[in-house]
Amino acid sequence: MAPDTVSRTKRVSAPSARVIDPDNIGEKQLSSHRAAQAEAILRAEAEAALRAQEANQEWASHTGSSPAATDPSHEEARMEIERVANSNRPLSPVPASRRKRKPIVEDSDSDSQDGTQPSSSQKRARTAESQDTTLPATNQLDEDGFLKDINIQAIDNDTMSNKRREDTSRDLNEFFAEAFEVSAPEGKRKRRRCLKCPRRQGEERPSFVADVSTLRRHIESAHREPYMAWCKANKFEPKLPKYRAQLREKQTTSQQKTLDPHLKEIPTRLPPYTDQVYHEAAIHWLVENDLPIQALEHPSFRNMINTAARATNGVKHLTRKMTRNQIMVTFKRALTKIRERVNASNIDAYFAVTAHWIEEERPGVWKMGMALIGFTQLNNSHNGQRLGHALYKIIERVHIQHKVGHMTCDNASNNDTMLEHFEERMHRDGHRFDRKQQHIRYMSAIFL
Repeated sequence: MAPDTVSRTKRVSAPSARVIDPDNIGEKQLSSHRAAQAEAILRAEAEAALRAQEANQEWASHTGSSPAATDPSHEEARMEIERVANSNRPLSPVPASRRKRKPIVEDSDSDSQDGTQPSSSQKRARTAESQDTTLPATNQLDEDGFLKDINIQAIDNDTMSNKRREDTSRDLNEFFAEAFEVSAPEGKRKRRRCLKCPRRQGEERPSFVADVSTLRRHIESAHREPYMAWCKANKFEPKLPKYRAQLREKQTTSQQKTLDPHLKEIPTRLPPYTDQVYHEAAIHWLVENDLPIQALEHPSFRNMINTAARATNGVKHLTRKMTRNQIMVTFKRALTKIRERVNASNIDAYFAVTAHWIEEERPGVWKMGMALIGFTQLNNSHNGQRLGHALYKIIERVHIQHKVGHMTCDNASNNDTMLEHFEERMHRDGHRFDRKQQHIRYMSAIFL
């Protein structure tokens, strides 16, 4: 006998509920995903139109009024429901927050003439209102052309906007012309001409060595009053040598002499140290904080105990506020060191950037370096523009735009768009970057 054959239905691929969810504002990379979401929205609108028509008919049956003629949109909605139901791609139910209801308009003559109270369904039909959800604007640009919702924590203690440090030589640029080179016995030297000194007949304005101290000494001896007036008008702190020395002397003499710097608190007398007292305190700390027993063997814990043991006048303990501030200072100090070495801030989404470099520790000895220079939150759509702006802000924070070698990332299409926007920002600020030559593909994803 021939073996029995079992017919199996062909598996139908269906998009996930998150893909067709109308609340999902993420950018769809596949055309099939975009079509699935559009079809889900059409189905939700058709179901809402049917529910509104059924509510009108129910209200007409209770009030005794003749129902209105069949609405063409009602038939179109029913045909749309049947088309979606007969398709091979099942859709998940649309969340209630996105379902729309049409307002029900009733005539004043349709009220009950016998004084009876309307039913609960009639009350619900009267109070049905259309709902609409307005998506937040997440693509607004700031004055520098970056997306406003990309927030990269600054290393310096200034604000998060891209404010530059005040040019400390702005006063010299106001009083002196651009530097020029002159030949000297010891070689070429740069000099600058004073713009405030009078020009003699047939001669150029006097020039001075382009040294900050030399130029400011000349201003103090010949143009002190105009300089002080310019500083007051431009809110610039005067930097003349004698003026700053007088200011420091004045601040020193104005301070009241006290004995506070020579006094210190008498520490409370503590019981003498014994191993038993230390072991009891360590066990109490372990149990009260619900820590694993291995915590007492951790190198950082033992280092902390050994450090505290060297104190001669007791230990000043950290508070919560002091601990938080110290963590922030340590984080910024680590990023600052990385910047200095390279140049010689559950369902949340994050964008991380890792830097790799090589440096010469001592003559003939080279060492590879690696550090995480960026870790920022990106809860909006991960399109190329948003990723490109975030990447450039992270690179700019550590001032390595001029040292960017190659970019390694996976082969998603939004990463290609990210490098396009990154290249645009680099060229705008005068830095070189070629996304076609400096983009390294992720080899593991290519061979899988």
